[in-house]
Amino acid sequence: MVNIKFDIIMKEKYFYLAGRDINTAGLVFSLLATILGASSTVGLIGLAFSVGLPAAIWLALGSVGLFLLSLSYSRFYTERDNYTISEFLGNQYGPEVRNITSWLVLLSWCGIISVQIIALQKLINVFIPQLPSFTGSLVITFFVVLYTLLGGQKAVIFTDKIQFFLLILGFIAVNFVFVKFYKAIDLRFLKFPVNEYYSFRDLLYFISILVPVYFIGPDIHSRIFCARNKNVAVKALKISAIALLPISALIVFPALALSGTSKASNEYEPIVLFFNYLVNFSPVFYLFLIALVSALISSMDTCLMTSSAILIRDILRLSGKNRVLYARLSVLSIAALAFALSLYYKNIIEVLKASYSVYTSGIFVPFLLIPFKKRLKITNFSVFMSIIISGFIGAVSAFLGFKAGIFYSYLISGIIICFFSCLQRQAL
Repeated sequence: MVNIKFDIIMKEKYFYLAGRDINTAGLVFSLLATILGASSTVGLIGLAFSVGLPAAIWLALGSVGLFLLSLSYSRFYTERDNYTISEFLGNQYGPEVRNITSWLVLLSWCGIISVQIIALQKLINVFIPQLPSFTGSLVITFFVVLYTLLGGQKAVIFTDKIQFFLLILGFIAVNFVFVKFYKAIDLRFLKFPVNEYYSFRDLLYFISILVPVYFIGPDIHSRIFCARNKNVAVKALKISAIALLPISALIVFPALALSGTSKASNEYEPIVLFFNYLVNFSPVFYLFLIALVSALISSMDTCLMTSSAILIRDILRLSGKNRVLYARLSVLSIAALAFALSLYYKNIIEVLKASYSVYTSGIFVPFLLIPFKKRLKITNFSVFMSIIISGFIGAVSAFLGFKAGIFYSYLISGIIICFFSCLQRQAL
């Protein structure tokens, strides 16, 4: 009986954590491939057309978030097998916090998976117009789901390496093709970090969302939990943080180059402009298409694994010898839900900002306070209440387009934690 239970645990550990034996190089490639999804490619190209060089701030802030996480991770690290960030927070603040965090992650990350599918459909419309976008995106999504549910985390991390190299190769090729357009860039677009198209308020809003989401991102932590040890995790985070800076330039500069030749009225038109020019350079055209598709599926598979672990381990708490089978079925179910959502929501950056706002509003402050929990005598109930109230504020703010709401949610989160902790201490 003991051997059977151990075998079940090891299978689940292999499926979700890749045996927790990933080295530094494997972790770096997987982190970068996960980060470089729809927002960092299709969305970032569209943003660069709209605001110019400040678009590079998107990944630069991601770099800051990863670096801060690398500095703090030595204090958070535990030899215990944490499968999800919800489980990790539950170990710190109790089962109620684990439950509410799980729902926040699952709902937000279903939106993020749908974003990858939305971008995929748009790419098919632009680059392969003769193929129905619904059919094409369904086939590619099924392919991603198939290798994810069959191979688990090991398959995801293996394919991440290939996808990352294809992505980088594609954007290097595009930069060489577009270099002659650099002289046409509007000088106003080169002002950094703010300009007439990107205000200081926009910068603060991006900081408030992006640094936290890279610091507490469930997909980022799902990579870290696969690391062989603490040193591997910390080193991989630092290398990834540094690598994001030149990668950001690779993605933004082609968009800046073409922005001097034409203007775009929405986030998808720049991709059409890329298509119109690259169609004359057949090898680069297909390489760029492969790069973009690689970026999308490299984020999609990681988010599927993260959401699956949350659903099976943290929400449903399924156990028994069929646990891995349940995990595979959950991957299929979550992908189906995300695909359905992609049919209704079409704006990449807006969906991402809404998803990020809901999640970070509730989780960021409690995560920051973990090292100080005992010293400040923070109670589990106070954290639970702060996640509910501040997460609700973040959701409403995102729905109403109230950018300052994210700042208020952080402030209110801290106030609630202090208030209820003090109240409970006095009651004792």
